[in-house]
Amino acid sequence: MNAVGRDDALKQKKIIFIGKVMLSLLAFSLNYAIVDGETADRNFEQIYSFIPRLSAFFHSIDAQPLRTLALLFILIRLYQITDCDRTAGRKKYAMAVWAAIASVSLLAGNAICKYGELEIMFTGTVQIVKGSIIFCGYYLFFYKLCSLMVYGYERYMGHKTYCLESKFFHAKYAGVYIFGMLLIAWGLALLVYYPAIFMGDTEDILYMAFNYPTKLAETVKLPREGIYLTNHHPIIYTVIIGYVIKASKSLGLSDNGSVFVCAAIQCIVNAAVLSYSCIYCARQLKKYRMAIAALVFWVVCPWISKYAIMLSKDTLFACFVLLFGIRLHQILNQPEKQNTLLGILLSAAMVLLFRKNGFYIILSTFLIVLLLYRKHWKRWLSCIAVVVVLNAAYADIMLPALGIADGSVREALSVPFQQTARFIQRHGDEVTEQERDAIDAVLQYDVLAKVYSSEIADPVKGRFRKDARKEDLIRYFKTWFCMFWRHPGTYAAATLNNYYGYFYPVVNDVQKLYNTSVGSMSNANRDGYFQYSNCYDAAHVWLRDICSLYDMAWMKLPIINSFMTSAFYVWVVLSGCLFKYIRGDKQGFVFMSVYIATILTALAGPCNAIDYERYIYPLIAGLPVITGITLHESREQKDKGKEGLV
Repeated sequence: MNAVGRDDALKQKKIIFIGKVMLSLLAFSLNYAIVDGETADRNFEQIYSFIPRLSAFFHSIDAQPLRTLALLFILIRLYQITDCDRTAGRKKYAMAVWAAIASVSLLAGNAICKYGELEIMFTGTVQIVKGSIIFCGYYLFFYKLCSLMVYGYERYMGHKTYCLESKFFHAKYAGVYIFGMLLIAWGLALLVYYPAIFMGDTEDILYMAFNYPTKLAETVKLPREGIYLTNHHPIIYTVIIGYVIKASKSLGLSDNGSVFVCAAIQCIVNAAVLSYSCIYCARQLKKYRMAIAALVFWVVCPWISKYAIMLSKDTLFACFVLLFGIRLHQILNQPEKQNTLLGILLSAAMVLLFRKNGFYIILSTFLIVLLLYRKHWKRWLSCIAVVVVLNAAYADIMLPALGIADGSVREALSVPFQQTARFIQRHGDEVTEQERDAIDAVLQYDVLAKVYSSEIADPVKGRFRKDARKEDLIRYFKTWFCMFWRHPGTYAAATLNNYYGYFYPVVNDVQKLYNTSVGSMSNANRDGYFQYSNCYDAAHVWLRDICSLYDMAWMKLPIINSFMTSAFYVWVVLSGCLFKYIRGDKQGFVFMSVYIATILTALAGPCNAIDYERYIYPLIAGLPVITGITLHESREQKDKGKEGLV
């Protein structure tokens, strides 16, 4: 190429570079709100021409000078650093998917969080153009950001350092020390919030532990009269709570004292699993500083201490998910240790028993392992068979034989129920009599539009008819499918409104855990079966106020408050999955798949993550280990170098 051709190519490259920067800058400067006609027509004489309508776009630009200059500098530096990147193949496609998910999450999250609905981006030509520009600008930014992340990650993986902290973790009783530190930290929290922290489900668990009637029993057909237990909450957790409380009371302890014992035992189990995880992170992964960070995080993060002392299935479920992931990673990284296969199945069984959706997490993970490790297909197919048989024997044989009802089918139908309710609320005049009858056979049609809440499915699910037959459900889904084609955007908006908090960062209110606990204790006492109460002497009140101030600091301080968003933990997992896929690390990818499956089961649940972080709590508890495995180079990769996953 001659000098003139090189100059032209350079000029063209500069123009493209400036165009990318300006597109992203414009995307971050556009206001999502609809510009009303009066504002658009102002300052124009030909109000019936198309020119005033074009001004609506310019009125949407909200470019504050100082913020714009700072953003312009960041974008220029970011695009300069990454513009020479020439990724191709599976790395390029993986980064494109990551950037697309991030762009949609930010676009939809902003629209819903600030304006209450996604439809605002599709109301008129100007809004559609704005939405397209915003998405493209976001996509460019996130793709470049992802490129920078991948570059930094690969440089880190190639740089090895010696860590003096390794001596502590290789000490004989290192695990005992870590276990003790966690118990001391959570023990202090347990004394402050004595006797324990309750949540909405605690009341039902306590009632079922003593076979008292609950509202949950009214949502299903009881197979045996006089037995009010349902598998809505894990039976094994309910039974354990019941036995501990009864044993404690037989020793003369009060209601408060017996619940305190339950919380203390839960702390011990939690500390044992997390201390084991910390040691694994240090000794097997050789991530000593990450192990120290894990210990610090589990001590100082207010989510961890409060969930450790909360009477809820979520705490132990998160522990067993982490344990399952670690055991699976261990046998894949050290296949010569065949005895760990039993440990995998035992931890898998605990995941199954402590939450109904645990079955899908275990099954999907084993299917991925079977796909990636086809050479050992007999072993993994056997694991799948064991899991399926165990789940069927427990749910379909053992529980019915004991007269215990399964949970209502409504619990698995949050997504379609929300879509139906939003359709009726927005387009109720389009529903035919046949469609109305089909819906009414499953849900109470007349109240759906009124009770619909965009961020939680419980009000709509509460209108489920427990006597609905299989034929009624089939008719409902046929109607649901036909209605989808008339307004697919309404279905999409219903889903995004209900789940955007899993991907768009909104700070969760950690202080609500104690406030909810007080109300839940009161509910548990309402029939006179129990007498639970926090301590309200001056010392306890002062200590709880200090804890509330500490919680407020985590929620308000910049950067730190990122740890108070559910989306932060989801994006850590998605990024870890991206990195492991790019480097062809099968073991790490399988570990991340455990948490990807956890996210997917959460997305099938009833609540937005801005209201309930508990569905994503396994990711919160496992954050340090997730990060450690993300930064770990598997033995297979050290021996063979980079290669594809399959």
